[in-house]
Amino acid sequence: MEHMSNGSLNNLLASHTLMWPKKFQMIHEVSMGMNFLHSLNPPLLHLNLKTSNILLDDHLHVKISDFGLIHWKEGMSKKLFMEQLTVRGNISYIPPETFTQCPDPPGTSFDVYSSGIVMWEILTQQKPYAGCSVTTVLLHVSQGKRPSVELMPESKPPECDQMIGIMRHCWDQDLRKRPQFSDTVRETEAVSDILKIPGLIQSHQNDDKSQKSDYPLLFSPIHKVSPT
Repeated sequence: MEHMSNGSLNNLLASHTLMWPKKFQMIHEVSMGMNFLHSLNPPLLHLNLKTSNILLDDHLHVKISDFGLIHWKEGMSKKLFMEQLTVRGNISYIPPETFTQCPDPPGTSFDVYSSGIVMWEILTQQKPYAGCSVTTVLLHVSQGKRPSVELMPESKPPECDQMIGIMRHCWDQDLRKRPQFSDTVRETEAVSDILKIPGLIQSHQNDDKSQKSDYPLLFSPIHKVSPT
């Protein structure tokens, strides 16, 4: 497996403040990686997409990891499937149809929903449903409630509203209304291209200055994210 020198996206979001161009680029790359998995025949479902399973290379490009660890088996009960997800700490990324009476097995819309939560996490650099119990999260999601858009930083550029629109489309309560990753690749690329300007990722202001590390934002052509 290729060594990913900058660890997980989860850790980066907690330790550094990302400039908006980099946030948009990362969102686009996540869509690209998931589109690759879903374009296989048959589609490879991740079912475990979250920021701790998104790794970063030397230039802070993303790669999707840990796909295929959670499986839906024919005849599996929803309860057993939920137990798999909960044990792995995925509760915030699970779409509402997973814990309803819907008899259908998870499909590509499952991963699309999870990507919407990942998008929110990248844009806000906060944890979804922070401080909420598992029961509370399940109740919120079943009622159509999602992480608050009000938590978006005040410094957000006007283009962020377009990305928020894509995000909301991804986490739609109705799985039939969610887009395919082939759609989000195109849409996130269009928004990301607007802000392709050089900048820096700066450590959070409350970090000790001696501990700060600034990475140049290299806007080289975005590569196709493939399984590692």
